[in-house]
Amino acid sequence: MTWHITARMAWHDRGWDGRVCDDPAANTYCTGSHSLLSERLAREKRIECERPCAALDADLPDYQPPCFWTSSAFAPKPTKVLHRHPFPQYRDEKQIEEMLPANSVYTWPFRLAMTHSSKNRHGNYFPDLDARIKRFAGRLSPGRSLVFFYLNYDNPVSADDYKYALVGCARLADFAMSGEFPFDADELAEIRGSNPRMKNFPVENWALQLSHEGAADGIVLPYHAYLAHIAANPDDEAKLDEIRVLVDEPALLPNFKYVSEQVHDDHALGLLYKLKRALARAQEHGIADVDAMVDRIENYIADAWTDRGLYPGLGSVLNVLADLAEGEFQVEGSRGAALTAALRDSLGEGEDLLDSAISLLESKDPLPRALSAHKATVRDARAGYRDNKSLKTLLRKLTLFTLTPRQVGRILFPEDGDPHAFAGLALSPDDIAANPYVLAESYVPATRNARNEREDLDREQRSDAAIDYGVIDIGMFPDHRHLERRDDLHDLTVTGPERLRAFVYEALTAAEAQGHSFVSTGTLVEHAARHPLFYRDKLNVNEAQFLSNEHLAHFRERMHIENVDGTHYFYLQRAWHAEQIVTRFVCERLKLPALTRNLSWIAGYVSTESTALAAEIDGFDAEGFGIERTRMMTSAMTQRFYCVTGRPGSGKSQAIAELLKRFDAANERTIVLAPTGKAALRLNAEAPEDVTWEAETIDRWIWRSGLSNYLSDGADSMAMAREPRFEQFDNLVIDEMSMVNLHHVALLFRAIEVHQPTSTLRVILVGDENQLPPIGCGKPFQDVISYLRGEPDYQTVNTVRLTANCRQRHDSTVIEAAHLFVGKSRYHDELYAKLREGGRVSDYLDVRYFSGAQELQSHVADFVTTTLDIAVPDHRDRSQQEAFNLLLKLYDKGHVPKNDAAALELDRVQLLSPYRGGPTGALGLSNFVRDTYRAEAKEDEWKQKNGFVHSDKIVRIRNYYVYNDKTKQRELRLSNGSVGVLCGGRKGWKAFFAESKCGFDWGKLDPEDFELAYGLTVHKAQGSEFEEVLVVVPDRRALLSREMIYTAMTRSKTRLTLLVEKSERANPLAVARDRSVLAQRNSSVFARPFDAARLFEPENGVKVRSKIEYMIYQALVTARNAGTLNFSYESALDLPFGERTVTVHPDFVVQSGGRTYFWEHLGMLDRQDYARDWRERRRAYAAAGYEAALLTTDDLSGVRADQLAKVVRDITAGNLAGRADLGWSLHHYTL
Repeated sequence: MTWHITARMAWHDRGWDGRVCDDPAANTYCTGSHSLLSERLAREKRIECERPCAALDADLPDYQPPCFWTSSAFAPKPTKVLHRHPFPQYRDEKQIEEMLPANSVYTWPFRLAMTHSSKNRHGNYFPDLDARIKRFAGRLSPGRSLVFFYLNYDNPVSADDYKYALVGCARLADFAMSGEFPFDADELAEIRGSNPRMKNFPVENWALQLSHEGAADGIVLPYHAYLAHIAANPDDEAKLDEIRVLVDEPALLPNFKYVSEQVHDDHALGLLYKLKRALARAQEHGIADVDAMVDRIENYIADAWTDRGLYPGLGSVLNVLADLAEGEFQVEGSRGAALTAALRDSLGEGEDLLDSAISLLESKDPLPRALSAHKATVRDARAGYRDNKSLKTLLRKLTLFTLTPRQVGRILFPEDGDPHAFAGLALSPDDIAANPYVLAESYVPATRNARNEREDLDREQRSDAAIDYGVIDIGMFPDHRHLERRDDLHDLTVTGPERLRAFVYEALTAAEAQGHSFVSTGTLVEHAARHPLFYRDKLNVNEAQFLSNEHLAHFRERMHIENVDGTHYFYLQRAWHAEQIVTRFVCERLKLPALTRNLSWIAGYVSTESTALAAEIDGFDAEGFGIERTRMMTSAMTQRFYCVTGRPGSGKSQAIAELLKRFDAANERTIVLAPTGKAALRLNAEAPEDVTWEAETIDRWIWRSGLSNYLSDGADSMAMAREPRFEQFDNLVIDEMSMVNLHHVALLFRAIEVHQPTSTLRVILVGDENQLPPIGCGKPFQDVISYLRGEPDYQTVNTVRLTANCRQRHDSTVIEAAHLFVGKSRYHDELYAKLREGGRVSDYLDVRYFSGAQELQSHVADFVTTTLDIAVPDHRDRSQQEAFNLLLKLYDKGHVPKNDAAALELDRVQLLSPYRGGPTGALGLSNFVRDTYRAEAKEDEWKQKNGFVHSDKIVRIRNYYVYNDKTKQRELRLSNGSVGVLCGGRKGWKAFFAESKCGFDWGKLDPEDFELAYGLTVHKAQGSEFEEVLVVVPDRRALLSREMIYTAMTRSKTRLTLLVEKSERANPLAVARDRSVLAQRNSSVFARPFDAARLFEPENGVKVRSKIEYMIYQALVTARNAGTLNFSYESALDLPFGERTVTVHPDFVVQSGGRTYFWEHLGMLDRQDYARDWRERRRAYAAAGYEAALLTTDDLSGVRADQLAKVVRDITAGNLAGRADLGWSLHHYTL
């Protein structure tokens, strides 16, 4: 077996050719917080010194770009480099000069070098660091090992995905260490004695120099060529996605997390096949010449198979057997691998390694001389084998897979240790031997346990990880061109149920991450065609192979399959159960009798509120407010399940606060939850001082209630048992429900079913269903709202949509503009025209168009300056850094007043973008603000830390848990999306967040878990509100949708500025308005499954906006095919609105019998604002003389096929019926 190595790169816009970037200033990726050694790059990069295309060493006297570590990866000539000590105080004195050979990089095995669980024992560094690094390097084989080059999240290829991107690979030619920094004995003694953490302070420059055969003999994906092509041909932007190689397999991720790690042959083969598939696509595109690389990668694949052999797991099996002679297997060990190597070397021609090993174990004969050095290992392995001979079949099968000794031991004895190796699932040795793919489906690594993970990080080689589909598949189906399979061991078929079920399991897991709770057979077939390992064998998988009786029976053991009208839909069991929990829970609560409560206070409360709002807000709709607020309070007090939805400023928070006050007065205990820390903080900030409840995040409550096990991958809430730490409550209120995914909702509902099925008084869900769907599986809030609105018994009693403007400062124009991106807008066509035209739309809404990064940044600077004019009147007399600090309510020097983050105004001004990468993304915006308003801190080396600077505004990008020694449990301390400020200098560094009453020691946090927050993605900002917001809408199509723009536009409390990129294509706002990510999610809560990806294109080239439009379109197509009518979808029509002529687009214009009809479907008549504005459009139809030809429909009570067919029959008969008394049109039909 050969070990390969990963090497992280910093982005370089010339392709790492040993020269300065073409545009050093524009390359902000290299200094991003998720680059490579970001702190040093950000500290030492001097844009003013970097001359484009200059050689990194010869052409820049007195300065060398700090990116030389990887920017010479494919340089044709050697580069003279100067290593400066990474500690600022030693940087100018402790240096090492050397020549970096051509085609070379420096990399650092950080995990290996830094302590994790053993800090108290060793300090920050291992005492044998130099030996550890040398052993790490010694496992590499020049001429055989491959170097896999990759990028961290900060790059133009995968920044929006938060995933590692593979750059390519090349064969390792040589490796070398980089010497020692010149510390003398006295200096070392002083440093090592200064702090226990520094007692093993190293003198080694533990940068490992890797030289390879060069780009001409390696594989380098043509990312740069594609980026240049897309800049000139933006319609081809999706082609980059087709050739990029992302690392997203859980078992592979540990090999990329710590800058440099080692990769075994199976994972190397998996990466090579992904590269091969990407190159094939690049050949089809013809954007870059990759023909030579296509041939070259076959050689790499052939060598990897040869080095791997048939039995990469044999060493681990022998190791475990030898350990078992002493009673139990050990976590790690190498004697089995050493014995295997010796046995392989002793084989004669035609002898099989596994057969020889089994014969050796079963024999009592003396050892041959070639194995005499391993006498003790053989003795112990024979004893272990005799004691466990019943496992022989499984032991032989496990030798086919690259597994560690710990993995083998845990597979053989799954109940030993915590967690259970199969999460409690009963799998016998015969089960696994017959179908080893169950390991990919069910194996739970010991490192899932946090303590085990910390301990494992200190080991020189990781002992455990997830077992991925690729490892099993490569073991079961070795490439027949390079290895000969054994009939007795490779006993599964290429399209057999075992292999396809594991593939489906992997595909469904990936689909859940994209938001889908199920996948159709057709989609699975498409996914199979793209799968690297199927692609390897040119395997053509079809639907019939998935749907044989044998396959379906095997699949149903691990997943749920629904057959709807002949189409099969596949669910992971946990997703199916989650949907059933939500459906059952809601339906059961809706059946419960209403509560009897004193409601006499409601009229007075509504009257008081209405009077106060009318006094503050011009044109306040007191009548509409009274109706909707009375309806809400009455139902929320009495109904056992209730949903409140409404736009920002509609008074949701105030209404819920009043309800919570009433619950408190009745001595009812209420749990108030929100998906983000910021949302929970807002609820607490708005609460009176004497309340008995405190809002917290959903995750924090789940952990506090002892239910965290049901958050892990593969956990099924249906298996929930009673938990003693669960605290009883009367009411559950969940805010920002649009952000809560299916599994979290199911867990919460299931917790009630299990712990208090009859005692829960109320469940109240609050949110805005027009926002982006949650990150993760499903769209439960939208599904529940749709169900309630479709049922006459529930649509007015169990849900309400608040529409009144209850926020004095909120410009109604901003909300009206946001509603242009909600479903099918029936109004404000003139306002939409203003957005497209640009300019000052209202006092609080400004739309500007820009072209290029420079103009964008100028607009951003103007936006910040305008804000400073208001918030910091004397800002022009201060430095920009001081002024910006005061804007955020920091001290002028950037420190937190009284260390109280809650007093800060970090939400005073916020930049947002749909994207993370590029100048128009959150990264580029954050870098611009930091460079402009933190320039002084950037110049002071003592005010820099881990790529951040003093007083930087930062955001947490994943949950932060801390182990509590008292409770013996992990506790959630910081939530994903928490925004804070980092402060520090010579005396140390702390991060301050409003969620915590004290600062966090920065040294105990992982900088990789944070990034700058001056610019945020819209997803990260969801659930938060900011005083003033600037939203950038780039001319990139991938993430644009109406939910994205609506969510972005509703984040501001006051001023909103839209910066839209100019485009020769369709306006980005128009593109967003035509797309819905909600509609494209596969979810079947309260409904039969239907593949949403195939739903909205009833004919080639025609895309409709909703399921009901799809149904109407299909009904009209049937009539058209019968020759009874013709129709068009969304044709332009000019209508008079008073003195104005406005172009509208009726849903359907139908011609039949010489007449023309205008069919408008009114899908949101339950909303007062929608109904009001439809009436305005109806008047325009009448003014144009079209009222008799206008017909309308609604689906508030669902859709019956016979009623839809009747509408079409009435059109073709020229005899429109329907109801005129409802006021929607002269011919209104309820479908």
